[in-house]
Amino acid sequence: MLWLNADAVPLIVEALAQQDGQPLVITHSRWTAEHTQQIRAEVNQAVATGRLGAGDIVVFTSGSTGTPRGIIRSRTSWAASVGPLREILKLDADDHVMVPGSPSGTMNLYACYHADQCGAAFSTTINAHIQQAATIVHVVPTSVAPWLDLVSRGTLPRLRCIVTAGDALPPHIFDQAEGMGLEIVDYYGAAELSFVGWRTSAGAFTDFPGATTRVKDGKIWVTSPFVATAPLSDDAAITDPWQHDGRWSTVGDLATSQADGWLLHGRGTSAVNIGGYTVVVEPVESALTGLDGVSAAALGCLPHARLGQQLVCLLVGSISDDELNQMMHDWDPPARPRRFLRVESLPYTSAGKLDRIAVQHLIDNHFQPASVRVR
Repeated sequence: MLWLNADAVPLIVEALAQQDGQPLVITHSRWTAEHTQQIRAEVNQAVATGRLGAGDIVVFTSGSTGTPRGIIRSRTSWAASVGPLREILKLDADDHVMVPGSPSGTMNLYACYHADQCGAAFSTTINAHIQQAATIVHVVPTSVAPWLDLVSRGTLPRLRCIVTAGDALPPHIFDQAEGMGLEIVDYYGAAELSFVGWRTSAGAFTDFPGATTRVKDGKIWVTSPFVATAPLSDDAAITDPWQHDGRWSTVGDLATSQADGWLLHGRGTSAVNIGGYTVVVEPVESALTGLDGVSAAALGCLPHARLGQQLVCLLVGSISDDELNQMMHDWDPPARPRRFLRVESLPYTSAGKLDRIAVQHLIDNHFQPASVRVR
């Protein structure tokens, strides 16, 4: 078993290239001792049951309550998408790829691996020399506009392509990039699914080469050689929102079919994207309601200049802000609410279900844009 911290990118990239190598577990430095112990127990159990073996890697997506959610995939599942993405990006050994985001995110780690497999240079640390050399950059959607601004100021003279994924990209951003002679490659995927669809302009996504999609019950489903093998744990609370239907898989994102592809509509109100990390809100709400002094909790979100969105909580209870922050200290940062609105009761529908539209409406009305703190 090979354990490597996500910050050790060169070592991870080297290990990923060994298709039949020993199982690789990619850890995160932000984990607490408790999380590390739990992950080790899950990994040992997966090995003992034959769930995890040679050629496999374990990556982690943002845990809802601070508990990392492990996903097992084969090295070959990532290798299979190298060629298709290389063709889309027209990437070769003359390119220099910038990956400024945290390598703990699977999209960033894959970007480094992909560049290496294509014989291209890649950099996770950005300086003036690298900016002069860069031809491609991988960033979350909220960072696209700032990078376009750098291009307009002549800071990135060779940049030709911005690769992004994780959330909706405003249509005018595509137009702005086109006017500057740049291409935006916007892809849709997930840690569990890898690549599902892609586009270079606003509007519909088309299937990523090698993937086949269908829209069923309003959700986008995919079958491909890129899909991960299994969750690290069988615990239903951890594996949610990953679902299977035979050879088809989904993470619950909503979509509608179009003549030229399919349109995405997010995951409804049950999940939000925080800086490229998908946070399922129900488990966070359950964890909050389990705290002493909290009677009920419901989550919404507000814009955030750097992360795109931040979690905001409607809270019923007597717990103080200081106590809340102390109890949430070890939670995964994307899953930690940053603002709290105290209410006497939560809004519910006539059927007795939490009215998430009303929750968001209360948050929007209470927090004016000028009062939203940017951290």
